[in-house]
Amino acid sequence: MGGFAKNRGLTTLAPVVTAALLVALMLSGGVEAITTEQTEVYHEDVRELVDQIPYRIGPWIGADVEAPPPAVKLLKPNALLQRRFVDPSTGRSFSLLVVHCGDVGDMEGHWPPICYPAHGWVIQDERETAISISDSQIPAREYHFRRVVDGFEQQMNVIGFFVVPNGSAEIVSSYEALKAAARRRSLAGLGAAQIQLVGGSDLDAAERRQIAQEFVQAIEPLIRVIAGGVHGG
Repeated sequence: MGGFAKNRGLTTLAPVVTAALLVALMLSGGVEAITTEQTEVYHEDVRELVDQIPYRIGPWIGADVEAPPPAVKLLKPNALLQRRFVDPSTGRSFSLLVVHCGDVGDMEGHWPPICYPAHGWVIQDERETAISISDSQIPAREYHFRRVVDGFEQQMNVIGFFVVPNGSAEIVSSYEALKAAARRRSLAGLGAAQIQLVGGSDLDAAERRQIAQEFVQAIEPLIRVIAGGVHGG
């Protein structure tokens, strides 16, 4: 019995010792420690690639839209793009939103189920979907919103997903999944990105998914850099 008690004591102590060693290793740079300089370079790379997103994607021609100051204040973004694309031959329009935040928590109040209802939109439907990119299927979530303004009905459809910097392409479709993914890694300061494609009622479901695939493929280099993160030195 005495030997069992001694072993049990060591077992109880082991997690404490392991945690202390882990903290020491992280502080000394032994476990993927990320320096301030690496974080700054990573953020700069993301900003540059956001700035390089083309104004023409397929038949769509884009024009930048100024983000509302309250949204910018809420997000505190490292990079933010809001661009409306129009197909001149049909008059149809579609908007692209790309936001990268250094703190995942800054996006908590600015993703579709929270942000749009705060502006009077009511969720009519919500479902999981997928977008093809480089022979892969990435998860996304599609929302259908409706509101009535001055007696006129408006409809809006959103396809969105988050990109997590984990050294390989990790993409999740909800903020809850984003928080869970971020907790698994020592990536303080790298943050994550949110990408939304927003259209009106003039596009059917098949057209929305086709456009989403076209736009995501166009910004694939940005997605890969965000997902790649940095490596501790």
